[in-house]
This record gives sequence, C-alpha cells and structure tokens, in this order.
Amino acid sequence: MTEYTFRVVGILESNMWSEFPPLGKCAIYGTYLVREGEATFCASIMPSSRGEFIENAFIFDNPENYNAPENEDFIGENLYADGDSGCQYFNFIDFGSTKIPHSKAIKVEVDDDEGEDEAWEKALEYVRGNHQYVDMKYFA
Repeated sequence: MTEYTFRVVGILESNMWSEFPPLGKCAIYGTYLVREGEATFCASIMPSSRGEFIENAFIFDNPENYNAPENEDFIGENLYADGDSGCQYFNFIDFGSTKIPHSKAIKVEVDDDEGEDEAWEKALEYVRGNHQYVDMKYFA
C-alpha cells in the first residue's frame, strides 16, 4: 500500500467575484484539495501546488447572515461555481509554514498497483462525503 496525504485549503477569491450575497458583507473563499508535498512544474508558477476545486465558502462578518433567506438563492446558485476548469495551480504550499487556512491532514491509501490518480479520486470522494474537511471553521 502507498499512502498519500492531502489537505483542503481555503483560497481568498473575493476579488474575482462581481456579485455578492444581497445581505451582509462576506469574504468568498474557494476550497481546494491539495496533495501535501507535491510540487508540480506544469504551471507558470514553479514550483506549484495543484488544487482540485471542491466548493466555495462564504464567510460573513455576521455568521447569522449565511442562513438568512435573502442569501439563500445566491449561495445555492454559487456554492459549486468554480468559474474555471475546477483545477487551479498555486504557489507551492508548505503546510509547515503556510498562513493559508487549511484542514487537518487527510491520509489516503491505495494499492501498489494503483497510482496518484486513484489517490486523488479517493481523496476527493472522501472530502465530499465528509464536509467537516471543507468547513473553514475547523481550519488551522
């Protein structure tokens, strides 16, 4: 068995949004699954970390505004709006020193005859089924 370690990161993306929820000021984060320690060299930023989009997080100044009826349609329509291909590349993220909000480590094991692609698939499936890894109130 081969073990891979992933984390979910929250990337502040408010400046990329042209519309905001109608009630209350909020910051909008894209949450992405990142493999810890993986450095890719296929982006204009090298080394870089690959991030697979999960969903958006709307962090309101007043947390009660998240569930306000006025914001329900906006959040429902934009929760999974990635505005791109779903995969992003960021400056390499060193989880030992980063200030980027992130989840605790997510360990995924795959058989030796399986590879990275299977590990990514398992990690994405696990994170989407265990929402606490995406909920930024639990991030470090």
